Amino acid sequence: MMRRLLFGALLLTAGLATAISGLRLLPVDRRAISAFLLPPPGCPAPCWFGIRPKITSAADALRLLLAHPWTANVESVINFSRADGWLNWQWAEQPPDAPVAPANNTVRIDYNTVTSIRLATRIRLGELWLLLGVPDDVRRMQYGDRVYLDLVYRDQSLLVQVELPCGAPARALWSAPVTLLWLTDLPAAFAPAAFSLMGLTRCGGGGSLP
Repeated sequence: MMRRLLFGALLLTAGLATAISGLRLLPVDRRAISAFLLPPPGCPAPCWFGIRPKITSAADALRLLLAHPWTANVESVINFSRADGWLNWQWAEQPPDAPVAPANNTVRIDYNTVTSIRLATRIRLGELWLLLGVPDDVRRMQYGDRVYLDLVYRDQSLLVQVELPCGAPARALWSAPVTLLWLTDLPAAFAPAAFSLMGLTRCGGGGSLP
């Protein structure tokens, strides 16, 4: 077992080193990624743009989103009788180096309080790994001809999600864009990251890697 874990760690290290070498050759503004992803001063994690799950009210979250210089079409879908729903928006007027993707983004509301923040980004997994380091936990699932990877960063209360086709080359892992999900109820610990990333795009019977 220990030999398998060491072998997996070596494979992961070699693959990551290759990916990092390639990423460092590209004109990526990591300061923009850091400013977008990490909590601002005075706002403990989980926090994005001053919005904190389990702390920020729906009204305050809406106000902060409307004040963000990149947001457009902010939509409030709230069931007032149940005090739950979503705040949805897309990005517009962002600078060229903005690490955001043209997709819907969501703040989940329950009992008039934010419970999670979900953002689509152009941040590649290799770039995020350079910034945050090795995740605390990794889960891999297969559905049909797609594989889905969840990486947990507990200090940030952050779940990072990646989607890839079955059989994608290893280098596709590190260049895959990530979706960011901040929430307070992270999944329980599952498996060491170095071991779970082995055979990521291998498809078979589905389910999680052992």
